[in-house]
Amino acid sequence: MKRAVSAVIVKRDEDGVKVLCIRRSKKERDPLTWEIPRGGVEENETLTQGLIRECKEEVGLDVSVGKLIDTFKYSKWNESFSEKVDVISYNYFCYMKDSKQEVKLSHEHDSYFWISSCQLPRGQAPWLEQ
Repeated sequence: MKRAVSAVIVKRDEDGVKVLCIRRSKKERDPLTWEIPRGGVEENETLTQGLIRECKEEVGLDVSVGKLIDTFKYSKWNESFSEKVDVISYNYFCYMKDSKQEVKLSHEHDSYFWISSCQLPRGQAPWLEQ
């Protein structure tokens, strides 16, 4: 089973708590869909190492890894769409090491925004209210 990680990157500022959302570019799989930074973990990496690498590659941020939020299993097509692959995803809170960092998107993404926890319907993200 392949391992994957997802980062709920949290930023606190004068407007409250915010989470980074990124949009996949037109040329990528699932084009123009919004997501959080995520990706596969290499065989020689720990989950933490994979998460730190994915955050740096996808959004250019240096993060510290926080608490595990949840895990889930799913199946997806491999890159050649020839077979299904089983994946377990580990989803973590991550925090910017320096709040002055700028988001620098990779070619995989074309837009981003910080969504405020107050913009989410109450109860939809209880993990943000902790």
